[in-house]
This record gives sequence, C-alpha cells and structure tokens, in this order.
Amino acid sequence: MFSQTHFYKWRHFSDLSCPKCISVPVDNLKAITKLLLSCTTFSEDDICRLLKLSTNKWISCCRTEIFNAITDIKDTFCKSDKVEHTLRDELTHHLSIPEAAWALSEKELEPYKKLLSDIEPKNVVMKYRWMFEDMFLRLPQKKERQTLKKIIGRSRRLETRLLKKSFQKEDEKVYGS
Repeated sequence: MFSQTHFYKWRHFSDLSCPKCISVPVDNLKAITKLLLSCTTFSEDDICRLLKLSTNKWISCCRTEIFNAITDIKDTFCKSDKVEHTLRDELTHHLSIPEAAWALSEKELEPYKKLLSDIEPKNVVMKYRWMFEDMFLRLPQKKERQTLKKIIGRSRRLETRLLKKSFQKEDEKVYGS
C-alpha cells in the first residue's frame, strides 16, 4: 500500500520561509550590464531594446551606464524613426500614469526628454507626424488628456442644460404652464 513519506509544500501553511522572488545583487546586475554593453552592436533594434531596458524601474542602478552608452552614439541614430518612436513611446508610457509603481519620475525622465529633443527632426511637419500615424489622434501626455476631459465635461454640461431648457419649453407648450 502507498503511504506518504513527505508532505507536499502546498499543504504546509506554516512554512512560509520560501522567498517569492529572488533578488539579484546590484554588483551582478552591473556586471551583466557591462557585458551587455560590450557585446551589443548598437543597431536600431539594439538601441530600442536598451532604451526599454533603461526605463525599467528595477534597473535603476545601471540606468546611467546604459543611457550614457546610448547618448555617446546618438549621431549614428539621430535620423532613425524607429529609435525616436521607441523613445517617445517610453516617455508617454511613463508620463501617462505617473502614480504607477513601475513609472519613472519626472526627474528621472529629464535626460530622455533631452535625448528626444536632440534626435527628433527640426522640420515641424516631420516632428509632429507621429501624432497622426494611426487612425486616431495620439495625445502625448496625461496633462493634455486631462485638458481634453475637462473640455468634454464642459460640453456635456452645456448639452445637458440645453436639453433641460428644450424639455421645459416642450412642457410649457404641452401643459401651458
């Protein structure tokens, strides 16, 4: 007959000593970053991946090394639409929900904003074409969305007032009050 010799871990409610996530020491992360930067070819795809990696909240100890490596070669990708879009998407992502745990602060995003202003085209049409590439207008930041929400709210309140007035006029016609 089968008899159990060891209790399953999921049945041990008292044994909660197992860590849920394994932390990586900062020294190891810095060494991995150094190895990554020495092996990369700095193609457009690599730069986009490095930008996404550097804007990760949990890579704060290596952010400056990655960002400095990218800015050192910015002349090679200054005309790249792909890098510009990736950088803008990352900035928009972090600025759209600043209260999220994964979002970087305004201060941490300042170098990225400067890099974006350095690499974006100087021609006004080419500079703002990203807003109209999709079928819908892409709004750049949360502040502008809040302004848009205020405008929509005002127009809804105005429409509600107009509807109430028209209903009152109809009531007066029907009931003669």
